[in-house]
Amino acid sequence: MNLKLLDYFSHNKYRLMILLLLGGATVFSVAIWRVRSDYSGTGRYGFLIWNLFLAWIPFIISYFTYTLTLNRRWIYFIIPAAALAMQVKLPTVLTISVLTN
Repeated sequence: MNLKLLDYFSHNKYRLMILLLLGGATVFSVAIWRVRSDYSGTGRYGFLIWNLFLAWIPFIISYFTYTLTLNRRWIYFIIPAAALAMQVKLPTVLTISVLTN
């Protein structure tokens, strides 16, 4: 089991590093917003946290789509499912974007 896990991480180290860096940047952004809101006493710009969450959804969908279609066996099922998931998410982003701006 350990060799299988080590083999997976050695082949996917760059993709996992991108995921780790983006996750760290997200945590850092939320922490800075939290410190700012505690310092100022207002919850202004709280919508940015929601926008950050919404930005992660297409990234996660595309990351899993890319990962699952590497072996080309499930490509004709995964790509349309990911496209459908993106279409379901798109109206949510547009509605939230119009309401917050």
